Amino acid sequence: MGKVFYLNLSIALNRGISAQELSKEKEVYQKFKHEPRFLNLIQRYGIDIEEILK
Repeated sequence: MGKVFYLNLSIALNRGISAQELSKEKEVYQKFKHEPRFLNLIQRYGIDIEEILK
């Protein structure tokens, strides 16, 4: 799941997906909230994990 998850997330972020849109699947992203790779990726696009999980 790792490579495909990050590839798809990168594509979505590059195309402008918002924290609000990501929050529709917050149970998925909850699992990654302590993963540095995930946090670095979303932060590169100006998204904070708390915006997704609210």
